Amino acid sequence: MKASTTAADCDERSTLETWLNEKLLDPEELHREIGQFIKVRIPSLSPPESSTAWRDESDRLRRRILDEVVFRGVPNEWIEWKAETVWGDTLETDEGYRIRKLRYEALPRLWIPALLYEPTNLQGKIPAVLNVNGHVGPIGKSIAYEQLRCINLAKKGMLALHPEWLQFGELGDIDYKHNRSAYLDLCGLSGLSVFYLAVRGGLDVLLDQAATDAQRVAMTGLSGGGWQTIILGSLDKRTSVLVPLAGHIGLDQRVANRSDIGDLEQNPTDLVSIADYTHLTAMLAPRPTLLIYNEKDDCCFVSERAKPSVFDPVVPFYRLFERDADFEYYENTKPGTHNYDRDNRQQFYRFIQDHLHPDMPSREDIPSEAELLSQDQLAMGLPEGNANFFTLAQAQLSSLSKTARQQMTQVPSESGRRKRVLVFSIC
Repeated sequence: MKASTTAADCDERSTLETWLNEKLLDPEELHREIGQFIKVRIPSLSPPESSTAWRDESDRLRRRILDEVVFRGVPNEWIEWKAETVWGDTLETDEGYRIRKLRYEALPRLWIPALLYEPTNLQGKIPAVLNVNGHVGPIGKSIAYEQLRCINLAKKGMLALHPEWLQFGELGDIDYKHNRSAYLDLCGLSGLSVFYLAVRGGLDVLLDQAATDAQRVAMTGLSGGGWQTIILGSLDKRTSVLVPLAGHIGLDQRVANRSDIGDLEQNPTDLVSIADYTHLTAMLAPRPTLLIYNEKDDCCFVSERAKPSVFDPVVPFYRLFERDADFEYYENTKPGTHNYDRDNRQQFYRFIQDHLHPDMPSREDIPSEAELLSQDQLAMGLPEGNANFFTLAQAQLSSLSKTARQQMTQVPSESGRRKRVLVFSIC
């Protein structure tokens, strides 16, 4: 028989709820204190006396970031991995270009679907562009503005590779969610490495094409694509021209503006102990770089915050090389929101013509909306059991000590659902 609830029980519960609901620290005060703790630890940046000195310092920073952040705890097999490619169907068009489906193995057992747009009549070596996506939802690489840009590049006589990004499109499984890279961090292996190797593999594929002029390779993307551009561009010198769009900002602005914080991969463990995004931008010098931001960005990195954060402080570094004119900033006002629409695309084409492809027939955006294809039409397909953050972390457990594995092993659930090796949950 269920015992009745007494008045004393009610009073005790009420007192407990009162205590639990009492705020011990104002959330805004906590945010300010954390912000101050971080801000005083952001590495300073000032130009050295010569371009040679900055080249040497850039190389030192690049090596440290790769060794201590990107590849922290990562097996040599991953670090030395060269992406393998499997080709699928070719979609022919009557518009002067074709689309070749492919997937590449960015690291052991992790395949990335991609599309290669190429001119129909290839002659000799031509410029190539690595186009990378941001947070575009289930539509993935078939999103309209990416198709339009890649189609335009092919029509203008360039190769355009467009890989799928983790968590979206064909890689939309729940275990590709970005913050689940923490599974790997928990195992002592940098979760950032998966993002880096995924995009590095795309560059490998592009450079492997017989028609690619390795001295004329550009990279661009919006939002998360802009972040991929600054990360790969600063750490891999094989790119020639960089155009990140609304994809990065200094940590001081991330602390002050919560919309600028970004996902886990954008704030990797220990990065700020070595360099901030301002440093990464300066590491692009003297390669031609166009930073594009949006006036009324409804996502993140509003232009008025971005310019003093990652453009103005970097101008002196290009000046060291007497290449001031090769470092540009553009603020989009129409529509001014988070976009890679016609105005921003034309700024990109202009910059490409100036620094990569002087024979490009036109800087204008060629209307190609009637040529857009559906997600199903552009799908490549993946092998069964494609690796993800969870399975990669699960495999990593075998290299940990027995004690560590015991601490991280989940007690079997009564529901009989799939067992998770890791005890914590990432949303």
